Amino acid sequence: YGYLEDTGDPIRLRLLEGGTIEVSYSRVASISAASGVVRGGRFWREERTHLNNLIGPTGNTLPAGVWTLAAYEIFLPVAYYGVSDALTIGFGTPLIWSFLAGYDATRLSYGAVKARIYKKERISVAVGSLILGSEDYVMGVGFAALTWTGDDGSFTAAAGVGPGKEGEWGSALAMLSGSYRTGRTTKLVGELYSVPGNNGTLVPSAAVRLFGDRLSVDFGALAVPDYQLIPLLNFKYVF
Repeated sequence: YGYLEDTGDPIRLRLLEGGTIEVSYSRVASISAASGVVRGGRFWREERTHLNNLIGPTGNTLPAGVWTLAAYEIFLPVAYYGVSDALTIGFGTPLIWSFLAGYDATRLSYGAVKARIYKKERISVAVGSLILGSEDYVMGVGFAALTWTGDDGSFTAAAGVGPGKEGEWGSALAMLSGSYRTGRTTKLVGELYSVPGNNGTLVPSAAVRLFGDRLSVDFGALAVPDYQLIPLLNFKYVF
């Protein structure tokens, strides 16, 4: 990485570590601006797979024309697409034979839509829905999420309504999540869910994220009621 000083022939690039290099214009395939910050003379690239923290939503949306493939717990894949800078859609179906005991997961599909309604400097606000469907029923979760993004991390507050009985509102849901960058390619990520109508049940989760230019991997754990820990292993890839 470096600063472009001259776009003539040859192209001159001033390196972050000092010094310059010159390259013949005919040998350059493309030139693009890198998103990130310079720290201690080294370039820290911006993470591109920030549509979600671990599982829950953020206020961010994908850039127009960008595809992302995510796999939650490996066997729950979702393909996301940026219809515009402010609208993202997604679709997926499980990759396992049985998602829950006695239920045929091969018939289950899920979709998502998220629309960004506010964007200014470091703050983004989005609304959206996650829809689950099969041959027998369809249910959905609606949400609103606000995300603040800084150079070292991010913070998200989200609230929504879960599925309920026919003709009735479902349970209220709330989520706090955040990330903190610990290195050029590492982050700490966490989420905390609350279901106020269910005796204030709290569901925390945390993970270490390793990421490159296009791929990120989360290694962590989810604490469900009764204090059982479920390992988390998520993948995301940006095309």
